[in-house]
Amino acid sequence: MRLTILLAFAVTFGDHGVASPIARPAPQGQDIETAESPAQDAAPPVRGGHYITKTAFSATNRAIFVAGLEGSGHHSIEPLLKAIELSGSHHLEVVPEAVQAVLFRQGQGAAGAFLMGQPEERQNTTQILVDREIMKDNFRYMSKRVPGKFTLLNSGRHTERLDAFGVGRMSYPNFGGWDKPLHIPDVRLLARLAEEAGLDLRIIVLMRQANELLQSTVHHRRFGPEQRQATILGLSASALAAQLWMIDPRFFVCVNSSTLVAGDPTTWTTSSSQGSRRGVANTNLQELLAVDDTTVKTASATLAAEMHAYTQQKGLTNIEPVLSAVAHEHLAAMVDVLMDVCGI
Repeated sequence: MRLTILLAFAVTFGDHGVASPIARPAPQGQDIETAESPAQDAAPPVRGGHYITKTAFSATNRAIFVAGLEGSGHHSIEPLLKAIELSGSHHLEVVPEAVQAVLFRQGQGAAGAFLMGQPEERQNTTQILVDREIMKDNFRYMSKRVPGKFTLLNSGRHTERLDAFGVGRMSYPNFGGWDKPLHIPDVRLLARLAEEAGLDLRIIVLMRQANELLQSTVHHRRFGPEQRQATILGLSASALAAQLWMIDPRFFVCVNSSTLVAGDPTTWTTSSSQGSRRGVANTNLQELLAVDDTTVKTASATLAAEMHAYTQQKGLTNIEPVLSAVAHEHLAAMVDVLMDVCGI
């Protein structure tokens, strides 16, 4: 029965976003482009054989995952995609929620391909391995689609209220509950699965300062008291930093979400230094999304207008002081580690 439920998630998506069985043969099309290797590949920062080097590159077929701490701005991704689509640059789509649910599902009773330390009856080794194979099959399909598409793996056009699978935005952490600190996505795992499937995976890492994170999650959204939130977000920042440290910097771009939603177009062209630290080229958000300068200007203005309307509608304009200096100092230190890994 458990395996049957898992196989229900074994879906991919057709040219019009309609779910179909994963067994459907992938259409023949343009092979993944392999970029010329730089003079020196990204040097693994640590020993152990678990570092993921990026070898799959494509100008037409990419999967995009948005990684970021809870409160770092995942809700800005939908209007960002809308602005890019309106520009007519290329086709961006959100993967169906049934496919997102292969990675994370059931909300506070979390299960999926990410390891989240759940009781055996919720998430066991067999379930985890099946979910990972299903996701890899979906990645193979994404890599061969014709015409090519950029596919968003999370943070897309659904809300928690309408989310039938309990997917959420896949923030760090995702959802609440007594075991909230365990609900951590894994971009290193995504990078490994994507490489094994030959898919060009890119990761947008949303960055915010500690006081902004606490303002969003404590004062605006009432997720919990400051000291508890600072502890949980600090643990999440450490996990995300470690995962990013273990993958090739060509997988990811770190973005200041505050300047992004404010409509500052320079956010799109700002590169981190992490690539050059490891001997490979740096990249930026404009290159990751493959959009031109005109699209950047249009998308920046549209995003700023939509996010301003969102904050007005939700009543998020009031800035309350962070009361706990202890909470702020703890979280700020962990955010600094994450920023250092990002090279910003």
